[in-house]
Amino acid sequence: MNLTSVINTILILFLFLDMSADTQIVSSDSLIQKEQIRQDLEELVKMKYEGREAGTPGGIRAGEYILHRLKQFKLSPVSGTDQKSTLNGWFQEFKIIGTRHQDVTTSIGIRKGNSLFEALPYSDYYYFFNSDKKLNLDAPLIFTGYAISAPEYRYDDLGNRDIEGKIVLAWYGEPLENDSLIFFNGIHQTKYLLEYWKARSIAARGGKALILMATPDNEEKYDSFLKRRRVQTERLRFVLKEDSVVPVIYLSTEFAESLFGDNLIRNFYNESQRIRDIVASDGNEQIHWNLADISDFEAELQIDYQNQVVRDCRNILAFLPGSHPELSKEYILVGAHYDHEGIQGGKLFPGADDNASGVSANLNVAGAISDLSENYPPERSMIFAFWDSEEKGTLGTSYFVNNPPVKLNQIKAVFNMDMIGRDASFNFAALRQPMRDDGAENKVMLFYSAQAENLRKLAEQANEEIGLQLLFDPNVFFTSGSDHVNFHSLGIPVVYYFTGFHTDYTSPEDTADKINFEKLTRITRHIASFSHLMASRQEIPEFNKHVLTAPEGDFSR
Repeated sequence: MNLTSVINTILILFLFLDMSADTQIVSSDSLIQKEQIRQDLEELVKMKYEGREAGTPGGIRAGEYILHRLKQFKLSPVSGTDQKSTLNGWFQEFKIIGTRHQDVTTSIGIRKGNSLFEALPYSDYYYFFNSDKKLNLDAPLIFTGYAISAPEYRYDDLGNRDIEGKIVLAWYGEPLENDSLIFFNGIHQTKYLLEYWKARSIAARGGKALILMATPDNEEKYDSFLKRRRVQTERLRFVLKEDSVVPVIYLSTEFAESLFGDNLIRNFYNESQRIRDIVASDGNEQIHWNLADISDFEAELQIDYQNQVVRDCRNILAFLPGSHPELSKEYILVGAHYDHEGIQGGKLFPGADDNASGVSANLNVAGAISDLSENYPPERSMIFAFWDSEEKGTLGTSYFVNNPPVKLNQIKAVFNMDMIGRDASFNFAALRQPMRDDGAENKVMLFYSAQAENLRKLAEQANEEIGLQLLFDPNVFFTSGSDHVNFHSLGIPVVYYFTGFHTDYTSPEDTADKINFEKLTRITRHIASFSHLMASRQEIPEFNKHVLTAPEGDFSR
């Protein structure tokens, strides 16, 4: 679109609109057009991109197409103000390392006194590649409750405990996880459930490995988790190269009970009740798990890898400077992952919805806002990010937050678009059977940080001229899902757009002909309107870390 057309559009709108009604200008039909969105999406699903798998020639070519489009706009590379990693022009480069189940060798022995209990792999214990650290050590075993340090809940299992050089034994899950909403987000999960957060906390304190086991209250959940993981062992599993986490081992319930028996079971029930009493008394004391003594236990642990695969991956980052002398030092980040599943068994996984839909939307949001920037610039700076390696475990955004090119506390909001092109269902069962919600052609789900509650109000304001049916779901913690998780967990407000589950998810049937381009265009306009609104307001919602519970969302899972 040429500059004259943009200016004429703005002038005409200004005759009829109050100057504050910027959302209508940004979402103008002439700025974001369905045919360009269609062109971008249909390009990304072509065979020449080979399903856009991270770190493969097809994925690299897809990144080059994205860069080609970005260079058509008034954007520049991110120069970096807090640079820990090398930015190569428009790219933030990083490495991932992968291995297959059959190329992992492990052995575990637990020693008590003069007795050595040797564990059988994939019977007594399980290891699912989560760290590239190789181990060969004999070390003391220390029990640390749930291995959680969560200051916002006044809870800390680790504290000043000396775990350096030791192997940590801990419960799977979270304290009082089956109780009501009185502690630790009640029956709702938090990020502290995830192996990544526990393994990272242990690594930061000098521990060598983490061994998890079920509690008497979560054995069914634990077994279900192990079952899901076991069916994923045939494929390459990737981690960030040299990530700061320790290997995580899962003991079977039977093996754990044979080793530690009544000692830890009594500890679980006694400590659960003690903490329940503290919470019920509404005291303000720091809560921790009083530990059972297992000082007479040591562990022998070996982990080795063969035939590992190292891939070079790239986040693509584009920058639009803000116009305000002070607010321009802050950033609104709009992102979508561009990688997908590649070619498997000779079949192309095109990933039209997952996530060519989000990439095409982000490209057109970037184009619209940059077109307006000469005459109607955002006051905050904006970063348009295209993430790599999301399908490998949100590794691209993990690398970004661990190696930020700008200070993380200057990023004031993150928008994420992942699977926004279908008339699908918000019922998770739709992954297994065809299902569509009533009015699906106009529905979009907005997950957002409950700690920034006014995000909903601004999203509704951005929707006034667009008319989508917005379904909101505020979350205190996101434990999985997509790239927004890595930002929210660090206290950055996020908004995540999603149009539902369908049976074509991660399959060769996720094709461009099933995309509702009318709907995708309206969603793209909403993202442009909402993100520009956040970039232009003097005051925007901030992350309130004291919010520890969230109301129910607008839809049924």
